[in-house]
Amino acid sequence: MTDTVKKRRPGLGVQVLIGFGLGIACGLFFGELASVMEPIGRAYVRLLQMAVIPYIMVSLVAGLGRLSPQQASRIAVWGGAVLLICLAAGMIIVLASPLAYPDWAAASFFSSSLVSPRESVDFVSLYIPANPFDAMANTVVPAVVLFSILMGVAVMTASRKRALLDLLESLDEALMNVTRIIVKIAPIGIFAISANAAGTLDISAFGKLQVYVATFLLLWALFFFLLLPGLLISLTPVRYREIFRAFRIPIITAFVTGSVLVVIPLLIARSKELLALHGLEDEETDAAVDVLIPTAYNFPTVAMLLAMSFIPFAGWFSGSELTASQYPQFASVGLFVAFGGTNIALPYLLDMFRLPADMFQLFLVANVINNFFFTALSVMNLAVFTVLTMFLVKRRIKFLPGFLTIVILIGVVVVPLALKAQAVVFNSFVDYEYTGYRDFIDRGLTIEPVETVHAEYFQSSGHSTRGIRIQRIEERGVLRVGYSPDALPWAFRKNDGQVVGYDMELVHGLARDMGVSLELMRLERDQLRDALDSGQIDLYASGVMLDYKVAHDFAVSNAYTNITLGVLVEDHRRQEFESMDTIRSRPGLSLAVVNAPALERMLAKELPQLNFSSVESPRGFLRHELENTDALIMPAEAASAWTMVYPDFTAIIPAGSLVEIPVVFILPDNDESFRKYVNNWLTLEDSIGVTDRAYRYWILGHDTVHRKPRWSVIRNVLHLSLIHISEPTRPMKESRIPSSA
Repeated sequence: MTDTVKKRRPGLGVQVLIGFGLGIACGLFFGELASVMEPIGRAYVRLLQMAVIPYIMVSLVAGLGRLSPQQASRIAVWGGAVLLICLAAGMIIVLASPLAYPDWAAASFFSSSLVSPRESVDFVSLYIPANPFDAMANTVVPAVVLFSILMGVAVMTASRKRALLDLLESLDEALMNVTRIIVKIAPIGIFAISANAAGTLDISAFGKLQVYVATFLLLWALFFFLLLPGLLISLTPVRYREIFRAFRIPIITAFVTGSVLVVIPLLIARSKELLALHGLEDEETDAAVDVLIPTAYNFPTVAMLLAMSFIPFAGWFSGSELTASQYPQFASVGLFVAFGGTNIALPYLLDMFRLPADMFQLFLVANVINNFFFTALSVMNLAVFTVLTMFLVKRRIKFLPGFLTIVILIGVVVVPLALKAQAVVFNSFVDYEYTGYRDFIDRGLTIEPVETVHAEYFQSSGHSTRGIRIQRIEERGVLRVGYSPDALPWAFRKNDGQVVGYDMELVHGLARDMGVSLELMRLERDQLRDALDSGQIDLYASGVMLDYKVAHDFAVSNAYTNITLGVLVEDHRRQEFESMDTIRSRPGLSLAVVNAPALERMLAKELPQLNFSSVESPRGFLRHELENTDALIMPAEAASAWTMVYPDFTAIIPAGSLVEIPVVFILPDNDESFRKYVNNWLTLEDSIGVTDRAYRYWILGHDTVHRKPRWSVIRNVLHLSLIHISEPTRPMKESRIPSSA
């Protein structure tokens, strides 16, 4: 008789890893075809989420109800101490993260978010529910947790609570069983999620974000593999291997799903199992774990702090690095706002430090990758926090001074050295070239240009030309447009001789719709009146700010956008101009106003302690030729464009100085029909999104190219085109025409 050997089925953890690996392979093979797996992955995540909120509520109420006030106090004290130690260590290391940034030039386009109103965060609604069931329905976890804690404290002190606790414990077990059933299909769900991610993730979108991603992953690895596990094994009898064996399934599930919330029931169960393995198996331990993890979930984790290292990165990326004096504020305020999560904390901090809020969109791009690691580290943080707290509460500490010394040395010595080593690697081995200048200067018109000639430099004719302008333009077949030679980003000449920019985009469209060609003439501002009166130009377009002098001296079109006054200053002097109060506190500053005499007079009245002058172009200041000028007052949109060419300078909108000014074309006098034509044309162009598209491209720096299908084996190796990737639809436009126009 032959014994039959039954093959052992791989454990769930191995199955999950296999599903993850097969999903990645499937995504790389099929590319965006793998997106058909997205509904399956989303269904799995929703199944996991289904029982989480009820489980948190039931486990918190039951867990606190089983404790005595003395036990709850002891757990709160030790848990708070462990939490503070983790957060303090995390924040210190985050403050050191700029050590990893290479010495690369930086500049950025204008950010419209700097002038957009901020949505206020209602922390009261976030943490205090008027209706706990509404908080449950909308997954407002902090509010659910606070309500559950209050209910648990109420049950803790109730005289007849046994019957209620029996019911809650039965419900708790039932909800855990639901999770166990769902987890059995984890390999399928994780396969679907990883296949969709690998098939649709576009790595090419990252660019300089590689520095932030690399820094985040470096710090992540140090915390995940060394610092957090090292802290636990240096203070408890838990061994390194036991940590990863106990929590591998919650970690992998959180990594793939990108959600910590969905693994809370699993994390609670595995924490209890690990504690039981070391003899900490009793009613108090089980109750405490039921309380600790759902409560700690609502506190900032080390992973949250690592994500907030994006703030110093955003300063480095945009050429407006945080100064040493700002770091205490960043640390203190950052820890507080972190309670609201990254989606609340990061926009708030970007606004606080006058960094472009549009940088948050870059964070979301980087987070496509980082979020996998973020959730895994959050689970590790919660696991270490819970297990260490329980060993402290039970007074079962096994102090290993050698291990603890190693952990401290890693944090104090290894981390800074590793960060600095990364900076050296980027500086030495990454072929970095500042591309901001080329990215800006090589931008071409987004529309098909009309036939264009460049007129000779203006020469005064000495006489005026009157008559119907439209008729003369049509008869000669040419629209004549004057422009300023240094009007970035409105009008400027490229190396190939083409004149481009926001205004040039519009005048090409105007000439096309009139059915004529285009003639461009460079003009200085003092030549403008004679050029208009003599008919050598039909309009002037160079980002003209509408002030009292312009309105008095010329006929103008309706405004087609607004600009915001800002300051152009050297990078190292940024701090001196961050607010109007700071500027006022520095009497004797010499400021120049670019092409705006009326604005110069207005500012001189508002800031009489400062010295003002007028200049025709920013070039002298940018080339350090204006010795007695500390900064330039000019449109922030234009200042941002100039920083792309001169990255050692930065554009600032000082806090408390939000001044918006309309931008217009200058038109000939006494020709109402032509003015009406231009105004009606601008209105039509705005209604179909032309002005908005030009604004996004020339001011905000958005590209107009459509996304290409990502690389895949089936497309790029086998050359099979089995799917058509539709081009993304254009978002609804935001009108740039002022409401008053």
